[in-house]
Amino acid sequence: MSRSQRFTPYGSDGAGKAGPRIVALGGGTGLPAVLRGLLYAAGPAHPPPEVTGIVTVMDDGGSNLLLPALSGIHGNLVDAIRSLSTMLGTSGRVLPATLADVHLHGEFSDGTEVRGKSAITARRGRLDRVRLSAPARPLPEAIEAVVNADLVVVGPGSLYTSLIPALLVEGMAATLAAIAAPRVYVANLMTQPGKTDEFTLADHLAALRYHTKYDLFDYVLVNRRPFPQTALAAYARDGAYPVTHDGRRPWNFRTRIVTAGIGVTTPSGDIRHDPQALGYALSALARRANPIVQFVNS
Repeated sequence: MSRSQRFTPYGSDGAGKAGPRIVALGGGTGLPAVLRGLLYAAGPAHPPPEVTGIVTVMDDGGSNLLLPALSGIHGNLVDAIRSLSTMLGTSGRVLPATLADVHLHGEFSDGTEVRGKSAITARRGRLDRVRLSAPARPLPEAIEAVVNADLVVVGPGSLYTSLIPALLVEGMAATLAAIAAPRVYVANLMTQPGKTDEFTLADHLAALRYHTKYDLFDYVLVNRRPFPQTALAAYARDGAYPVTHDGRRPWNFRTRIVTAGIGVTTPSGDIRHDPQALGYALSALARRANPIVQFVNS
């Protein structure tokens, strides 16, 4: 039985039965969008999916700024994560990839090495690679969630400070590479100034493979909805441009690129993943519903 055939589409197993078990690994605004979208796509008539979000909490910066404050309130990181789950408004759970006290190091093309996610994000320059300051054992519940998942979604999120760090936790990438469930990478909509300048989709995937040494994905989900020129011009002034697919395939030939209208421009001009469209696209992808997602040959 193939990976996609093993996935049970939302609601297809009838009322009264548990929904599919879905793991979402990401960070920033991307992870809440995935979690909310998956719950929305299930609809009120069917059992909701059992969603688990896995986040990086090894360092300062970005999507994890709430966690130190919450840890101080609750007394430990695990309870802080549970509190964050409630704040995200999901009926699932959010787990740290690791509880190890490690930091992220970034190595830039000019030979400079920077310690800490915030410092890496603040420094302009091309990153060659990131690494953890020490081996980090995974949270057992996080590995268990991946092993038992019916679908695993990686991204969207900052390539070097959210996605890759989570996959550098010991055993995380190896486990993801070994499971039979479908594995989907949700491509970022825009490049990240100073970190992924001029990166195409292939460059993002090449960086993931370089750091993990695995071909991890069965499907790569890419936005096909155009954005207003006014929004793109505003992003361009900050050095951010749409992530494009240039036809290169630096990964295994089982990986399929699929497109769907999953991007949206907010009234304030921010370019974001649309949670509802993303949830529907992931559900349709599992069912190979071509009117919603289109498979790309190259």
